[in-house]
Amino acid sequence: MASVWVLVLLPALTLGYTLNEAINDASSLYTKLDSNNDGFLSKTDIWDAFLVYDCNHDNKIAMDELKDFTLANVPSLVDLALIWGSLIDTNHDSRISPAEYDVYFATVDQNGDGKNGVLEFGAYVASLATNSAFLAFFG
Repeated sequence: MASVWVLVLLPALTLGYTLNEAINDASSLYTKLDSNNDGFLSKTDIWDAFLVYDCNHDNKIAMDELKDFTLANVPSLVDLALIWGSLIDTNHDSRISPAEYDVYFATVDQNGDGKNGVLEFGAYVASLATNSAFLAFFG
Protein backbone atom coordinates (compact mmCIF):
# COMPACT_ATOMS: atom_id res chain seq x y z
CA MET A 1 0.00 0.00 0.00
CA ALA A 2 2.90 2.40 0.68
CA SER A 3 3.87 2.37 -3.00
CA VAL A 4 0.40 3.63 -3.96
CA TRP A 5 0.71 6.48 -1.46
CA VAL A 6 4.10 7.40 -2.96
CA LEU A 7 2.40 7.97 -6.33
CA VAL A 8 -0.47 9.90 -4.77
CA LEU A 9 1.82 12.13 -2.75
CA LEU A 10 4.54 13.01 -5.26
CA PRO A 11 3.26 16.61 -5.40
CA ALA A 12 3.57 16.87 -1.62
CA LEU A 13 7.20 15.85 -1.88
CA THR A 14 7.89 18.78 -4.18
CA LEU A 15 6.62 21.06 -1.41
CA GLY A 16 9.33 19.78 0.94
CA TYR A 17 7.59 17.02 2.86
CA THR A 18 9.49 13.86 3.68
CA LEU A 19 8.17 10.71 2.06
CA ASN A 20 7.43 8.97 5.36
CA GLU A 21 5.64 12.04 6.75
CA ALA A 22 3.46 12.40 3.66
CA ILE A 23 2.59 8.69 3.51
CA ASN A 24 1.79 8.48 7.22
CA ASP A 25 -0.33 11.64 7.23
CA ALA A 26 -2.28 10.80 4.07
CA SER A 27 -2.86 7.22 5.14
CA SER A 28 -4.03 8.40 8.58
CA LEU A 29 -6.46 10.89 7.06
CA TYR A 30 -7.80 8.30 4.61
CA THR A 31 -8.46 5.94 7.54
CA LYS A 32 -10.17 8.70 9.56
CA LEU A 33 -12.45 9.62 6.66
CA ASP A 34 -13.36 6.00 5.87
CA SER A 35 -16.32 5.98 8.28
CA ASN A 36 -17.35 2.36 7.66
CA ASN A 37 -13.78 1.00 7.33
CA ASP A 38 -14.39 -0.57 3.92
CA GLY A 39 -11.17 0.78 2.39
CA PHE A 40 -13.00 3.31 0.21
CA LEU A 41 -14.20 6.88 0.66
CA SER A 42 -17.79 7.57 -0.28
CA LYS A 43 -18.92 11.00 -1.39
CA THR A 44 -20.52 11.57 2.00
CA ASP A 45 -17.51 10.30 3.98
CA ILE A 46 -15.44 13.21 2.70
CA TRP A 47 -18.11 15.91 2.47
CA ASP A 48 -19.47 15.23 5.97
CA ALA A 49 -15.95 15.48 7.41
CA PHE A 50 -15.47 18.85 5.71
CA LEU A 51 -18.81 20.17 6.94
CA VAL A 52 -17.65 19.81 10.54
CA TYR A 53 -15.39 22.78 9.73
CA ASP A 54 -18.11 24.76 7.91
CA CYS A 55 -18.05 27.53 10.53
CA ASN A 56 -20.64 29.76 8.89
CA HIS A 57 -22.94 26.82 8.00
CA ASP A 58 -23.37 27.87 4.37
CA ASN A 59 -22.89 24.26 3.13
CA LYS A 60 -19.74 25.33 1.30
CA ILE A 61 -16.13 24.83 2.25
CA ALA A 62 -14.22 28.11 2.25
CA MET A 63 -10.47 27.94 1.76
CA ASP A 64 -9.90 29.00 5.40
CA GLU A 65 -12.25 26.20 6.51
CA LEU A 66 -10.33 23.73 4.34
CA LYS A 67 -7.12 25.00 5.91
CA ASP A 68 -8.59 24.52 9.42
CA PHE A 69 -9.71 20.98 8.49
CA THR A 70 -6.25 20.12 7.18
CA LEU A 71 -4.44 21.68 10.14
CA ALA A 72 -6.60 19.62 12.50
CA ASN A 73 -6.08 16.36 10.60
CA VAL A 74 -2.87 16.45 8.54
CA PRO A 75 -0.99 19.70 9.18
CA SER A 76 1.92 18.69 6.97
CA LEU A 77 -0.36 18.70 3.90
CA VAL A 78 -1.93 22.16 4.30
CA ASP A 79 -0.24 23.65 1.22
CA LEU A 80 -1.23 20.71 -0.96
CA ALA A 81 -4.81 20.78 0.37
CA LEU A 82 -5.17 24.45 -0.52
CA ILE A 83 -3.85 23.79 -4.02
CA TRP A 84 -6.33 20.93 -4.36
CA GLY A 85 -9.14 23.17 -3.07
CA SER A 86 -8.36 25.91 -5.54
CA LEU A 87 -8.58 23.41 -8.41
CA ILE A 88 -11.99 22.16 -7.26
CA ASP A 89 -13.23 25.76 -6.82
CA THR A 90 -14.00 26.19 -10.51
CA ASN A 91 -15.89 29.49 -10.13
CA HIS A 92 -12.99 30.96 -8.11
CA ASP A 93 -15.10 32.31 -5.25
CA SER A 94 -12.74 30.77 -2.65
CA ARG A 95 -15.41 28.26 -1.59
CA ILE A 96 -16.09 24.68 -2.66
CA SER A 97 -19.80 24.24 -3.28
CA PRO A 98 -21.58 20.88 -3.19
CA ALA A 99 -21.88 21.04 -7.00
CA GLU A 100 -18.13 21.63 -7.41
CA TYR A 101 -17.41 18.80 -5.00
CA ASP A 102 -19.75 16.50 -6.96
CA VAL A 103 -17.81 17.22 -10.17
CA TYR A 104 -14.51 16.51 -8.40
CA PHE A 105 -15.83 13.28 -6.86
CA ALA A 106 -17.18 12.03 -10.20
CA THR A 107 -13.81 12.78 -11.81
CA VAL A 108 -11.97 10.68 -9.25
CA ASP A 109 -14.60 7.91 -9.22
CA GLN A 110 -13.46 6.45 -12.53
CA ASN A 111 -15.54 3.29 -12.33
CA GLY A 112 -18.70 5.10 -11.21
CA ASP A 113 -19.30 2.97 -8.13
CA GLY A 114 -19.79 5.95 -5.82
CA LYS A 115 -16.56 5.30 -3.91
CA ASN A 116 -13.00 6.55 -4.21
CA GLY A 117 -10.24 4.05 -3.66
CA VAL A 118 -6.59 4.85 -3.18
CA LEU A 119 -5.82 3.75 -6.75
CA GLU A 120 -8.53 5.99 -8.22
CA PHE A 121 -7.26 8.92 -6.20
CA GLY A 122 -3.71 8.14 -7.32
CA ALA A 123 -4.81 8.19 -10.96
CA TYR A 124 -6.52 11.54 -10.37
CA VAL A 125 -3.36 13.02 -8.83
CA ALA A 126 -1.28 11.66 -11.72
CA SER A 127 -3.66 13.37 -14.15
CA LEU A 128 -2.86 16.69 -12.49
CA ALA A 129 0.64 16.46 -13.94
CA THR A 130 -0.83 17.93 -17.13
CA ASN A 131 -3.06 20.51 -15.41
CA SER A 132 -1.61 23.98 -15.98
CA ALA A 133 -3.26 25.43 -12.85
CA PHE A 134 -1.76 22.68 -10.71
CA LEU A 135 1.65 22.99 -12.32
CA ALA A 136 1.65 26.76 -11.83
CA PHE A 137 1.76 26.21 -8.07
CA PHE A 138 5.01 24.32 -8.46
CA GLY A 139 6.31 26.75 -11.08
